[in-house]
Amino acid sequence: MQFTTEQTKAYYDKSEELYKSFWNDKWGVKWGFCDSKTDLQKGIYLMIQSALTSLKLEPHMNVLEVGCGNGEVSLLMAREHYVHVAGMDLSPKRIEGAKYNLSKAKGIYTKVDFYEMNAENLDFENDSFQRILSQSMMYHVHDKMKALKEVYRVLDDEGLFVFDDLFKPQNTISVAAKEYVYNRLLFDTDFSFIGYQVALKAVGFRILSVADHSDYMANTYRELKSILEDKIQRGESKGYHKHYKELIVAYEESAKAVDRNEVGWLTCVCQKM
Repeated sequence: MQFTTEQTKAYYDKSEELYKSFWNDKWGVKWGFCDSKTDLQKGIYLMIQSALTSLKLEPHMNVLEVGCGNGEVSLLMAREHYVHVAGMDLSPKRIEGAKYNLSKAKGIYTKVDFYEMNAENLDFENDSFQRILSQSMMYHVHDKMKALKEVYRVLDDEGLFVFDDLFKPQNTISVAAKEYVYNRLLFDTDFSFIGYQVALKAVGFRILSVADHSDYMANTYRELKSILEDKIQRGESKGYHKHYKELIVAYEESAKAVDRNEVGWLTCVCQKM
């Protein structure tokens, strides 16, 4: 792969405070189900709730969140669905934040643990979890097939894996898409929308549902661009303005890359068979 796990870890440790300054301090860095009537915060919450509905959580289930970030969704699952949750993330800074949020959490009556871990090597026993959730994270994994096999291994028989990820609709992409999407996010993938499903089936999953939400991703980027422009205009977070101006360009180009069918976003519900 062109990029390494250590590069990804360093990038997201370094950018954590920058993203929190404008994206979503509560639910973390995620795309949302955004449209002309739905702003970023509501769009992200709708995406989270859609995933949790698909998980079909029941009290006392063991749930793994792959890429838990600041841990808020893990804590939400424990608080509202009474499940036991293990949250893992590659970034030590985000795990530190998750543990801090756990220390301040109220109304959590089930077990919640957070671990610094690589999705390519999940340090859990076979068949440990009845449900696995991953949101806006899998594209960070460099050996995606290895990670999918690890998810399959630690998921119990007939357990559900619900996730969203980027896919590559076509092999030929523009210089702008390469710079502002693939290189900026330190990733590349061989998976198209269909190719991803083929890979999941090859691992052993049964696909219950899959949806292309690329339009929502383009809307998310345009919403972020507007948020940053407004923050600059109001003189907020002046220490980040140089980074904001760079991201305004990157987010507009990212939205255009989606429009040109050079990158896509899917959600998927799978079952271990």
